Amino acid sequence: MKFGYSHLEELLNEKSLETKDLVNLLEITPQAIQNWKTTNNVPSRRISQLADIWDLPSRSIDLLMGTSPLHFEFRTKRGEHYSDADATERMRVRSEKIYERFFENSEQKLKYDFTNLRSCISKSKINFIDIANCIRSEFTIPDYVPFGSDELHKLQWRIGVSSFYLPFKQIKLNIVDQDDFDQSAILFSKDNSYSILIDSDRTIDEAHFDRMHEVVHIIFDGLFEQSPEIEDLIDLVVGELIYPKRYLIERYFEGDSSAKPIKNKKLLVSKFLEDTHGLRHILSPRGLARALRDTELTSRNAELFKFLNTEFHEKYRETSVTYSSYGEMDFEFSNRDELLKFYSEVVEKKENAGFYPLFTKLKRDLVTEKLDVKDLADTFSMKLPDAMLIKALWAKKE
Repeated sequence: MKFGYSHLEELLNEKSLETKDLVNLLEITPQAIQNWKTTNNVPSRRISQLADIWDLPSRSIDLLMGTSPLHFEFRTKRGEHYSDADATERMRVRSEKIYERFFENSEQKLKYDFTNLRSCISKSKINFIDIANCIRSEFTIPDYVPFGSDELHKLQWRIGVSSFYLPFKQIKLNIVDQDDFDQSAILFSKDNSYSILIDSDRTIDEAHFDRMHEVVHIIFDGLFEQSPEIEDLIDLVVGELIYPKRYLIERYFEGDSSAKPIKNKKLLVSKFLEDTHGLRHILSPRGLARALRDTELTSRNAELFKFLNTEFHEKYRETSVTYSSYGEMDFEFSNRDELLKFYSEVVEKKENAGFYPLFTKLKRDLVTEKLDVKDLADTFSMKLPDAMLIKALWAKKE
């Protein structure tokens, strides 16, 4: 990673410019630039000038300032994980803009010492159940308790990680080269600050799994090289956290792992629905099937696995609720009247930390001139005159 003057040299090469061109551009002396080169430090006011002249992206500004640039990783609906190095230029720019509008200057920093936890994980011999137990032990969560919304919220609060929901398609965060390549979650990191952005069009169980996957990614940071195998391992760890083996044995094997699992479909469905209702719908039949398979309590050829993984899952998915629906965000954001109605009838009347802080921040920044009205239009794919009218109405109301 190159900082300060070294990055300025890269920019000069990209633009086919020389030091003398920079002297004329900024109206400074060659000696001043030589001093920047010696100290590898570019004065902030000069960086501001260059940012305006060259319309520099935030990443370049960070590198010139000598600070760590924004890094993001994204997870797809197919369970694949990619870093910003794999993103298209369009995806990179879009993600940086979303970060700048919603997360920049966030005061929440990583505040947990992972030394003991990572030491425990390193000794686990990459066994996903042992790793899950390391996490449970570190945060004093019993191994018979499914890792639900409350447990995850407390864990994130303790380590200092924020998570939020936005409809990815509506803010065009799913624009990539491949048509079938859609993001379901993005993990932003900068200066030891982490934020997780989840697609609110995911069902509650899908979003919960994605959110946990990103949290485990943060816990794993520095332990393993990024690879598809590590992604698979994280999925196994998350599966064990949400569906603990001890819990599965108690609920579906009558407390005896050597016993035969429930075969009565009505009883099985009844137990599952009872569980998922009590756990705020973070479970899914397919997730349960895979947990039973991964913990070797059943095989993929068993009737129980087939029923949960296909027939029951498909029927259950017909009634599944998305976070967009749950947070009343399932409308067309580019529609001015619908967006105004959403703010007045939902955001301003309800308090829900998981959904609305991003929207209230956007509104506040727009009214206080921290955000240009063009950015509002761009964020929600809105016509500029509509965005201007929204700003005028909000400013008047304030």
